[in-house]
Amino acid sequence: MGGQKVLFFMWMFILCLNAEVFAGEARQVWTSFRQEDGLAHNVVTAVLQTPDGAMWFATLGGVSRYDGRSWEKYGVEDGLPGNAIQDLVAAPDGALWAAVGRGFGREARQGLAY
Repeated sequence: MGGQKVLFFMWMFILCLNAEVFAGEARQVWTSFRQEDGLAHNVVTAVLQTPDGAMWFATLGGVSRYDGRSWEKYGVEDGLPGNAIQDLVAAPDGALWAAVGRGFGREARQGLAY
């Protein structure tokens, strides 16, 4: 009788492991990005995707742009009034606006200005 219980639970365990296959669902793969990878800061406050497919990240260390291969960072040295970015907005003209505690920054492909 004890052997039947063990066999039953063993089969249940195998079925549970393969439930994803039986359900036909693909497993999602997540990639993590940190400061060491090119992100301006590990604390991200907003994320935005622009029509060109680039991902923009508002962080406490500035704005980061990721095109799927490489990172670009923008901060006070590029014209932003501060590095603690609170939000990002894409304007109809293609410019990117960054809300900072001390004002706004605008990226118009010729460098940041405020």
